Order: sequence, then C-alpha cells, then structure tokens
Amino acid sequence: MRLFPILFTAGYLGFVAYAGRTGQHSVGVAAVALLGGGVLAPVVARLLTWMVGVRWESWPGFMSVWHTAPVVWLVLVEEAGKAVAVLAAYVGLQPQYHSGLDGALFGLGVGAGYALAGQVVSLLEGLPALGVPLHVLGAGLAQAMLPALYGALLGFGREWKLWGQLRWAIGAAGWGAGVAASLAFLHLVRASQVPGPWQVPAAALVLLWEWAPVGLLALVHVWARRRERALLLRFLREEVAADVVTEEEFLALLVDDRGLPRPLRQALVRLASAKWRVVRGLGREDEVEAWRDRVRRLRRAG
Repeated sequence: MRLFPILFTAGYLGFVAYAGRTGQHSVGVAAVALLGGGVLAPVVARLLTWMVGVRWESWPGFMSVWHTAPVVWLVLVEEAGKAVAVLAAYVGLQPQYHSGLDGALFGLGVGAGYALAGQVVSLLEGLPALGVPLHVLGAGLAQAMLPALYGALLGFGREWKLWGQLRWAIGAAGWGAGVAASLAFLHLVRASQVPGPWQVPAAALVLLWEWAPVGLLALVHVWARRRERALLLRFLREEVAADVVTEEEFLALLVDDRGLPRPLRQALVRLASAKWRVVRGLGREDEVEAWRDRVRRLRRAG
C-alpha cells in the first residue's frame, strides 16, 4: 500500500512526458520534474521556512505537517517553491517553452516531481499513510494542479508576445490565485478530518481535487494532439509544394503515421513547430532550414 502513491505518481509523470512529444521535449519535462519539482522547489520552500521562522517536521505539504505550521505561511511558502521551479524552466528552457501548452506540461512536471519526491521521503521516514485507499493512491498528486496554471500563464505570455511587465503581472496574478486555491484546499483537508455535517462533503471535495490532475492531463493530451494536427496542416502543406515533404508523408502524418520511421516523423513535427515559431517571431529561419535538411537526410537514409 505504501508504494502505490509512488508508483501511481511516477506513472502519471510518464504520461506527462509522453504528452510532451508534440514539442519533442519529453526529456525536458522529465528533467524539470526531477530537478525542478523534486529538488529546487522543496529546497526553496525549506529556505523560505527558515527565513520566516516556520518549522516543518517533514516534507512540505503532506498531511503529517499540515497541523504544525501557520496556514497562510505554509501555503505561501509551498506555492513559492513550486513557482520558482516553474520560473526556472521558463528561463532555462526557452527553446522549448513557447506556448501555453508547453508551460502547462512543464508545470504538471514540476507538480508531479514535487509530489513524487515527497512520497519517497514520507516512505523513507516511515510516515503513516492516511485516509481510505482512494485517497492514499492520489495523495500528493494535487500538487500538479497549480504549477500547471503558473506554467501555462507564462507560456501564453510568451506565445502572445505580451509586453514584459504585463506578462509578469499575469504570472503574479496566477500565483495569487494559486495561493488562494491552495489555502482553500488546505481548509478542506482539515474540515474532512473533523467530525460534523461538513466532514463528508469536505472529504469528497478533497478527493475531487486530488484526482483532478488526471482529468487535466487528459485535456492537455487532447490539446497537444489538436495543436500538432493544426501545425502540420498549416505548415507542412507548403513543404509538399516545395518538394521538402512528400504527399505520402503528409497524408500519413494526418491519417495513420505507423508506417513512418519514428525519426522522420519527429523531424517533420519539429519542422512544422520551427515554422510556427518563425511566424510568431519566436524563432529563426535557419532553424527551419536545418530541419528541412534533416528531413531530406533521413529520407535518403531511410
């Protein structure tokens, strides 16, 4: 039973990375999850708790410590740690971070990595698993919800080329909304543990919140597939006319790409993405030429 949350969250993280294949940054999602969510976010949270004089006995955000710190400080510090990890991905992975979809994927990675690391630490420290099995399985996964919001807002700011101060203002507003939502969730958790007429509704809302990231990932997956198809339709049709992409390859991408070699398919998707970045003023034409050359080389080798 103690391993179920770890295995479930690890599987969830794998699906997040798989959803990132549209932009071909699955490795980036995994790195952000493990380094940003699993290392940077908790380190920042610990540092902030030390600065404000709050003591946590164990991992930030898990039930064993939710009664050991002032509510507002706990929420502010924890969400600040995750927001810093999302921001680090935004600054450090600019070649892969161009849209709201990219940001949502990196944010989900940060949250899932944070939850996974916390579950591992809880297991090593021998902390008891609380609640019914359905709760235990999803415990900690709710950490993925709010970083996805922060990441998506930063990505939309870059995608829409918003004025710099406005972009950061929107990000700050998203963080404020996240803090408020996290605070509400924390009060729901506490209400679900106190006998009374509110206990059952509060417990149901806690479960709904914890499992909401599964539905969110499904939406992101659909979003990624629709975006990929739109990019291919818009930008690769031109490459067919220019004899860079064959008609057979173009139709295969849109209908059934199982006959295409995986490296060639990835190169075609990256070519469409590179052309989109040029149109949006986020990339350079030489990147497009580089992917055209790669498509030609793969076809000759293939």
